[in-house]
Formats: sequence, C-alpha cells, structure tokens
Amino acid sequence: MTALEFAAKLRNEAEIIRRAAPSMSAEIAESTLTLIKDRSINEGILIDGREGNKAQYSTRKINTQKFKGKERNRAGSAYIAANILGTWHDFRKAQGLNSEPVNLSYNNDMWENIKVLQSTDAGGGKASTTVGSLDDETNNKIAANTARFGDFLTPTEDELQIAQEVLQEKLLKLLRQL
Repeated sequence: MTALEFAAKLRNEAEIIRRAAPSMSAEIAESTLTLIKDRSINEGILIDGREGNKAQYSTRKINTQKFKGKERNRAGSAYIAANILGTWHDFRKAQGLNSEPVNLSYNNDMWENIKVLQSTDAGGGKASTTVGSLDDETNNKIAANTARFGDFLTPTEDELQIAQEVLQEKLLKLLRQL
C-alpha cells in the first residue's frame, strides 16, 4: 500500500467513525440514563448530582387537603381523613411508598417519559445528545425538580466510568471492523 493509499484509507476510516459518533453517543446516553434512573429510584436522587447529597422528603406540616386527589390507595385517603395537618413524608409512608430519600417516583410517569431525544454530529468527531421528554407535563416536572434539587440527572463518577468503558468497547469494536 502506498502512502497515498494509506492516507486515503485513514481518511475513510475517520469518516466512518465520525458518522458513527451520533449513534454511539445516543446508545451511551441511553445506557447512562438507565443507570441514573435506576439509582435515583432505588437509592434516591442526588442534589446537584453530588454523591452523598441525597434529598429528603418534606416533614413540614401542611393542610392535608392539599393531598386530595393524590391518594394512591385507601391508606392515602385514610391519612388525609385522620389528619388535618400532615407531611408529604408521612403521606407517602402511609401509602407504603418510599419516604426516604427522595426518588421522584410517586407514579414513575416522569422517569418513564425521560428519554434520549436526539443525537447529532457536533463536528470534529463529536456528537451532541439531548435528553428530555416529548411530553410537556414531564418537561415541567423536570424543570420544577431541577429548580428544587439542582441537576438531579447528572451521572455519578461511577456511572461516568461505566459510560466511558462502554464507549471504549464500542470504538474498539468499530475499529476491528475497519
């Protein structure tokens, strides 16, 4: 192979990698988002995405009539009927739901609707991937929860490490195919 042929082959391989970047980015974002969702639901969300900084449900007493319509079962209705004042923490607990730490999964609608929306070529072999929802109600929940808890969708160092390992595996697999 001549130097010119070798250079042309490298340019071709670089172009193949560049074209693969958006789909690889979307796959890795999807895997990382799954890790974030699982951790958040099972262990609680992290305030501003900082490990060890878990949000707690409110123990501030408010009129339980504000919980009307949010009951998930008879225990929720009974809690409202038995208490003029109550807390969101105790209301959740009465219904058999997680009450510590915050996991933002009252009915899981928000978590189910957060997805990878698009991944595009950002130039230079990089891709830009957008995570969010096509549903306005979910986007409003994400915005409200972000205002309250900071960027709760930020991956932890461990989750980033897993994403990096997945990316390396995908790149190696692609390079072996070339």
